[in-house]
Amino acid sequence: MPVNTRTCLIPLLLTIFLIINPSFASTHDALDSQQASIEKNKALSRQSLGMWSSHNTIKPENVFVTNYVNHQIPSLDGKVAAENVKQWKELVSVYHDSFSKSNVKILLQVAEKEFVTTYWQITATQSKEYLGVSPTGKSIAWSGVEIDRFENNKIAESWVIWDMYSMFTQLGVIKSPQSLKTLSGKPNKPN
Repeated sequence: MPVNTRTCLIPLLLTIFLIINPSFASTHDALDSQQASIEKNKALSRQSLGMWSSHNTIKPENVFVTNYVNHQIPSLDGKVAAENVKQWKELVSVYHDSFSKSNVKILLQVAEKEFVTTYWQITATQSKEYLGVSPTGKSIAWSGVEIDRFENNKIAESWVIWDMYSMFTQLGVIKSPQSLKTLSGKPNKPN
C-alpha cells in the first residue's frame, strides 16, 4: 500500500514547529485559561442579576466580595447611590416583597479583562405596595445595563444604569405628557 507523504509530513512538521517554538503551546494554554475565566465571570454576572428573579436561591456571598459596592444610577430617590452588600440585599428584598413573577432576561453580554457588561430586561407583576405605590397587578418590563468588575473570582463592584422612568410610568407614578409624541409620530395614548 503506497504511503501518502503529505499525510505523514503534517504531524512531523507540527512536532518540529512546537519544538522550535515552545511558547506557542503555553500561549494557547494561557488564552484558554483567560477565556475560561471570562466565561466564569459572565456566569457570575448572570447569577447576580438572577437574584432579582422570583424563586431565586443564589446566595450573595457566593457572588460578591465582602466589601462589594453597587452604584445605582439612578437610585430609588433619583440620585446616584453607592450601596454595600447589606444595603443591596435590602434593596432586593424590598423589591421581592412587592413584585411577583419576576424574571430576568439577559439580552447581551460582553466581557474583557476583569469587566463584564450585561444588558438585561426584567419583567414582573406588582402584587404588593412598592415605595408607597398601591398594588396595581400590572405586569411591567424595564431594562438596564450592569457593568461588573471582578476581583478574586467574585464581583467587587457594579455600576447599574436602569430605566427608572419606564418602570414608574408603567406603575402610574409618572404620567407621560399627552403632548409628547412617540418616535412613530403618533400621539401617546393614556394607559
